[in-house]
Amino acid sequence: MQQQNELKKTIREVVEEVVKPINDKLSDLPSKEDMNSFKSEVKEDMQSFRGEMKEDMNSFKSEVKEDMQSFRGEMKEDMQSFRGEMKEDMQSFRGEMKEDMNSFKSEVKEDFKEFGERAFETFSTKEDLKRFATKEDVRKFRDDILSSEDKIAKEIEDMRDEQRAQYKCDKRQDDKLEELDGRVTQVEIKVGASPISP
Repeated sequence: MQQQNELKKTIREVVEEVVKPINDKLSDLPSKEDMNSFKSEVKEDMQSFRGEMKEDMNSFKSEVKEDMQSFRGEMKEDMQSFRGEMKEDMQSFRGEMKEDMNSFKSEVKEDFKEFGERAFETFSTKEDLKRFATKEDVRKFRDDILSSEDKIAKEIEDMRDEQRAQYKCDKRQDDKLEELDGRVTQVEIKVGASPISP
C-alpha cells in the first residue's frame, strides 16, 4: 500500500510537472475578447480593402475604355488616311500611265508617218533602212511593252492583295475590340460597377 501511495504521489508530481507548463502556455493564448477584437479589425480591413479594390477596378475600367476608344479613333484615322493616299497614288499612277501611253502612241505614229513618206518618195537602200526599226526591233519593243504591262498588272494585283490583307487585319482588330468590350462589360457586371456609356 505504501508503494501504491508513493506511486500515486510520483504520478501526481509527474503530472504536475507536465501539466503546469501546459497551463502556463494556455494562459498566454489570447482571450475571447481579444479574438473578437482581432476579428473586428480584420473585418474592417477587408471592407476597406474591398472598397479600394472596387475604386481601382472602376479607375482601371475607365482607363481601358478610354484607351480603347482612343485606339479605335486612331485606327479609323489611319485607315482613312491610308485609303486617301492609296486613292491618290492610284490616280497619279493612272495619269502617268495615260500620259506615257499617249506619248508612246504619238511617237510611234510620227515614226510610221515618216517611214511611209520616205518609203514612197524614194527607193530605200539597205543603208536607209538601218536607221528604222526592224521586225526584230518591233518584236523586242512589243515584248518590252507587254512585260512592262505585266509588271504593272502585277503591282496593281499586289496593291489589291495588300488592301485585302489590311481590310482583314482591320476586321480582326474590330472583332478583338468588340470581344474586349464584352469582357469589360462582364467584369463590370461581376464587380457590380455601373457600365460606362461610350
